[in-house]
Amino acid sequence: MRFEGATDQEVIAAVRLTMQKEGVIPALESAHAFARAFKEAPTMSADEIILINQSGRGDKDIFTIADAFDDPKWKQFIIQKAKQYHA
Repeated sequence: MRFEGATDQEVIAAVRLTMQKEGVIPALESAHAFARAFKEAPTMSADEIILINQSGRGDKDIFTIADAFDDPKWKQFIIQKAKQYHA
C-alpha cells in the first residue's frame, strides 16, 4: 500500500476520464487514486495490476462533482433533474 497525493486539477481530470471511459462517478476522495493510477499506468508492464478501492455514490456525489467541474450546462441539467424529482 502506498499513499500519494494529487492536485485538484488532476482529480477533476481523473473524474472526467473515469466517467467517460467507465461510466461511473467516483467520489472525489477515490478520484485521487484514479489520478495517480492514470499517471503510472503507461509506465507499467502488461502483467502489473492497479487495484483501486472506489468509494462514492453517483446519486450523492454528482452535486459535488458538478460544483467541482464548474460547468454551467451541467449545473443547469442537475438543477432541472432535481426539480423533476422534487415535484
